[in-house]
Amino acid sequence: MQRSTLVTAIVDDLDDPLGLGRIRVRFPLLDDQVSNWARLVSAGAGNERGAFFRPEFGDEVIVGFEHDDPRRPYVLGGVWSVPAPPPPDQKATDNNLRQIVTRSGHVLCFDDGKGAERIRLVAAGGDQEIVLETAKGRIEVTAKKGDIVVKASAGTVEVTSSGNLTVSAGGDLSIKATGALKLSGSTVDIN
Repeated sequence: MQRSTLVTAIVDDLDDPLGLGRIRVRFPLLDDQVSNWARLVSAGAGNERGAFFRPEFGDEVIVGFEHDDPRRPYVLGGVWSVPAPPPPDQKATDNNLRQIVTRSGHVLCFDDGKGAERIRLVAAGGDQEIVLETAKGRIEVTAKKGDIVVKASAGTVEVTSSGNLTVSAGGDLSIKATGALKLSGSTVDIN
């Protein structure tokens, strides 16, 4: 029966010469010896698919070895610690949040809180945000700075509401068409 050894290591090199997403690590318990190129264990990994989240240079990771051979390392995942804590979670005891946070601060957050279920995608700095509020049946797109652009280069853009639809502008409002412009309704008021 083979034994299995897991050790902690520090990411030392991300520049895989074969472009396979492998990394090299150094082992603090082995006088900072540097490993051979280690493959990453990843959800859904396959031919040009799967989740691709390589650890950063200097991150602490857990390493296993194929057939207990130290020349054939696998990185199983990263670990948090006091000097490298996880992203903030304001309701850690509820365990309702699942997040992906990048080094620059982009956030994809899934909130499973009862009555507050939603998915948030926030750009670094928080100035652009998309929120899918499943509990309220609402989608919100916000750009505190910059523009919101909707394009369909070869198709149609359609905005439909079974209730009221409001378009408002703090400045001028322009409606342009290279073809005909049609307005229809039970009544059309132009002030």
